[in-house]
Amino acid sequence: MVPVWTNVTAAAQRGDVPGLEDWFWAQGAVSVTVEDGEDNPIYEPPPGEQPLWDVVLVTGLFEGELDELRSKLGSTTLI
Repeated sequence: MVPVWTNVTAAAQRGDVPGLEDWFWAQGAVSVTVEDGEDNPIYEPPPGEQPLWDVVLVTGLFEGELDELRSKLGSTTLI
């Protein structure tokens, strides 16, 4: 049987990203990615800095169909 994968993406502000990443991991995500939510590229940051955009898209990758994920997450709203 071929596995089915579902991406769930949430838009967030910079300060909400760590909590949202933790939430995705706690829900069983096998991968979590963070990307620019607007068109604001970050060019070469200074050494030791890990800059983050003001508006961010956080995506969790889950194994299973969306209906399975909905039942697993319970009352959480998914679009």
